[in-house]
Amino acid sequence: MSHRIVLIPGMGADHRLFDGIKLTGFDVLRANWIPHRDGEKLSAYAARFAKHYGIGAADIIVGVSMGGIVAGPIAQMTPPQRLILISSCTDICQLSPFIATFSALGPVSPFEVARLLPRGLMPAHRKLALTMFEEQDMAFIRWACGAVMEWTGSPRLPGTVTIHGSSDKVFPIRRQHHVDVVIHNAGHLMVMDRAAEVEAAIRAHLDPAMSRA
Repeated sequence: MSHRIVLIPGMGADHRLFDGIKLTGFDVLRANWIPHRDGEKLSAYAARFAKHYGIGAADIIVGVSMGGIVAGPIAQMTPPQRLILISSCTDICQLSPFIATFSALGPVSPFEVARLLPRGLMPAHRKLALTMFEEQDMAFIRWACGAVMEWTGSPRLPGTVTIHGSSDKVFPIRRQHHVDVVIHNAGHLMVMDRAAEVEAAIRAHLDPAMSRA
């Protein structure tokens, strides 16, 4: 039986976050965020997201950063074949205190100033990350910041795999309760600039029987 792999991006990203993750031989869905509803809780958003993409028990869910945070409630509602969290967390206490403070101010932050940042000498992956952020609905970003700060966490379900960079500044590895695969000297954007290693780590935790072959 073929199992679909659903890739859920980070807060300010879209399907392009996974341009370097090919997963040849598997059915892959590179998801985008759906519109939020004012005042919506993260769990309610996760339920709508799962319904929108038809995510079910036969799927493998891979969530990056906020994508992993949203994947947690989805997996609780309908346990998938495998849940893989990349550069993410299962509890808000695993977030960098500095980022947590910034996120708390998210609902009133002027994120539009990102469009003014110079990018001439930026590596290509950082330029793409900034472009994706600029193209996001800023109302969604503000809502997401608030929703994440109100999130009460998700239990680590059996079979969950966590892949983390040793140099992640957003979710510092020292604050993580459990890490299965460490990508050494990799930061929060490792799914972009260390894509081959991240893909190898994903593949190592997939049963070949899950592929289309």
